[in-house]
Amino acid sequence: MSNIIQQMDPRPNPQVVTNDYDLVDPNGNVILPLLWDAVVQDGMIITLRPKQPVVVPPVEVQQLQADVQQLQPQVQALQQLRPQVQALQQLQPQVQVLQQGMERMERRVRNVNQKRISILRWFTT
Repeated sequence: MSNIIQQMDPRPNPQVVTNDYDLVDPNGNVILPLLWDAVVQDGMIITLRPKQPVVVPPVEVQQLQADVQQLQPQVQALQQLRPQVQALQQLQPQVQVLQQGMERMERRVRNVNQKRISILRWFTT
């Protein structure tokens, strides 16, 4: 996007160089870079403006801090589980081999049972 903007306005613009700008549609909505191709249409008027700082009200900041403190024990518990999760992930290939072996054995047992049924039918007829 920076290349297109620089082609349209070759004057040096530090905000364009540092990608410190927002693209805004005619309704004043910021167009996210990932949605540029989907949102912008031929002939649409797009405005380039410096990025607006995000202002979070102090009450929300306090609530967020309280939420973080409340979640901290859970985060620590999850971090302590990380080695066990990694060990289980390492066992996954072995579990798959065992599952495949069990499936083969189940097929063999079904085959044997079908043969037994066939033999029993033959004797009873």
